[in-house]
Amino acid sequence: MTDLAALCRAFAYNRWANRRACEALDGACREACPSGDDRPVAVPGSCAQAASHLGHLLVVEKIWMERLRGVRYEAEELYPAWTAAHCADMAEMLGNLWPAQVNKLATRLDQPILYPGEPEGEMREASPRTILSHVLHHSTEQRTLMCDLLRRAGHTPPRLGVLDFEQECGPPPRSRRSRSSAAAATAH
Repeated sequence: MTDLAALCRAFAYNRWANRRACEALDGACREACPSGDDRPVAVPGSCAQAASHLGHLLVVEKIWMERLRGVRYEAEELYPAWTAAHCADMAEMLGNLWPAQVNKLATRLDQPILYPGEPEGEMREASPRTILSHVLHHSTEQRTLMCDLLRRAGHTPPRLGVLDFEQECGPPPRSRRSRSSAAAATAH
């Protein structure tokens, strides 16, 4: 698998995992608030805190998406009080945009770009490959925190492993190299 194919596969997993996280959050919020209000009171381990982490994940993905496009994007809140439905809509939108963005960067994955860092206004430099890896890592961290909060609140968190993804979505496309030439290469 090429580097580009591996990045595309990683973002396919990210989209799948975000969708599963949104579904689990929706189910947990419905259990916590059967009245239909999907913004439960923010108590430790609640759906509201889990939604906040999922919202944060999506806000940060949006920030980096725009930075990679060369657009300065400022989020109103880094930990928004979004409903499960709003998280699902945002996850779907970003999931649709990432494949095209990754492919646009294919020829310049290792060429440094400038982006605004912290403290405010300080410009930093990183390659798109590093930024994309950061996005994926950050998303995994936030989904893990969300799952922990759901578990602490008595809900069953979703299974988000790569093996679960492959079971549900199938393995990555095989290399163009035939099995016999691959076997011959490993035999030598």
